[in-house]
Amino acid sequence: MSDFTDLFEASGMPQLLAVMGETIIYTPAGEAAVSVTAVVERLEGQSQDYVDGDAATYQAMVHVSVASVASPAVGDTVTFDGLDWAVVGMLPGDAGLHTLRVERSAPKERAGQGHRLRR
Repeated sequence: MSDFTDLFEASGMPQLLAVMGETIIYTPAGEAAVSVTAVVERLEGQSQDYVDGDAATYQAMVHVSVASVASPAVGDTVTFDGLDWAVVGMLPGDAGLHTLRVERSAPKERAGQGHRLRR
């Protein structure tokens, strides 16, 4: 590793998590959930049309320390904002952090002329 990477892992990453981090729940597939500190980047929702109606897909990037989550995997679950998000991709841990791409889908709620309420 480079000197910068070593220095960031030793001092920068803990500070980043302390200042910008929030508590999330990480649940590896088939294992017990753990509470960890992570930096969450919430991204804009994307609309998708399905046969049975519209849905919105929401994505986020979650940065967790390698010490907190040693072996993240696609299919694991991350919970924040009271919602479950599926791990759908990841970047390898660098400078002590894993970067996880997570997403969730929800039906689009619509109101107004031409739309009926969902029950």
